[in-house]
Amino acid sequence: MTTIFHPPSVNPHVTLEDISQHICMTVTDILKTFQNVQIGMASGSINADGPVYKKRNIKKLIAFTQFVEKRVSFPVFCASYFFTDNVYKHFERQNITYDDYMLFWRKILLSGIVTDLFMMSGWERSQGAQDEYETAKKCNIVIHIESA
Repeated sequence: MTTIFHPPSVNPHVTLEDISQHICMTVTDILKTFQNVQIGMASGSINADGPVYKKRNIKKLIAFTQFVEKRVSFPVFCASYFFTDNVYKHFERQNITYDDYMLFWRKILLSGIVTDLFMMSGWERSQGAQDEYETAKKCNIVIHIESA
């Protein structure tokens, strides 16, 4: 199954707000096509194991997201669908911080576009995934915790 989510174009002026709007527009387009559809977000550790394991963890999160999407039969996305290497490099040049990313995902969850949050095994090691979990609880988003 090919995802219907795709990364945004990167230009010298793209901001985190642009990425947020890109995600929201993508979900809005999905909802126009498929009424009453659930939208899932997968969460897991990307940076918690250290920078040496970031690429490995991104691959694991993408594989987990694709596995979940096949199982639930509704669209599921993860950070790596939108934050590619080029996007991360762009934001590194703009001095975007880890806290900025955490606030970004908190706002996405608070926006109401996500109905289900899927926690990949090992998510507890990630400060960002823990924050997403706590935010989802406050928003009454359905939380699915995957075991190893």
